[in-house]
Amino acid sequence: MLTTIMSACTTKVQEKPYAHYIEASSGSQSAFTPVDELPRLEPFVTMMREFSAGEMADNITAAYAETFYFNDTFHTLKERQALINYFTELAGKGKTEVTFLDATNAGNDFYVRWKMRMQFKALWRDIDVTSVGLTHLRLNEEGRIVLHQDFWDGAEGFYAHLPVIGGQIKRIRSQLGEVD
Repeated sequence: MLTTIMSACTTKVQEKPYAHYIEASSGSQSAFTPVDELPRLEPFVTMMREFSAGEMADNITAAYAETFYFNDTFHTLKERQALINYFTELAGKGKTEVTFLDATNAGNDFYVRWKMRMQFKALWRDIDVTSVGLTHLRLNEEGRIVLHQDFWDGAEGFYAHLPVIGGQIKRIRSQLGEVD
């Protein structure tokens, strides 16, 4: 039990192999382009780059339709006001920084790769987590988001860093043969 608690208390931010290989292959040809070269993504990019409680309502209103489908592995939401409430509360609990790696699209569907750093307090310690993921966005005729589905490793990107729970997740993963 003590080992589980101690392993869950690590504050070391580990750089994952994915980030290393993305950087190592950055010179190779890719179907993805910088998000700043896709002007239809500008409201979404602005919202995520300015992830603060004070700007949230205006930025979400500019980016999202009134009703939509949103899933980030923690919440599934369908109305703009619910997303404003969720993101405003999230922004007030810690610091979130999103770095956009690149994006691609087919018509109104956009696939955005990102790296997110979240800093917050859980129980008795500070948590500093970096995760990578991909978001699938679909825009309507007005250019607003009607579908937002995040794909990322919530266990490694969040839960594994929490006290007690994190140690259990790491133990289970090691039993499944996961290697760092």
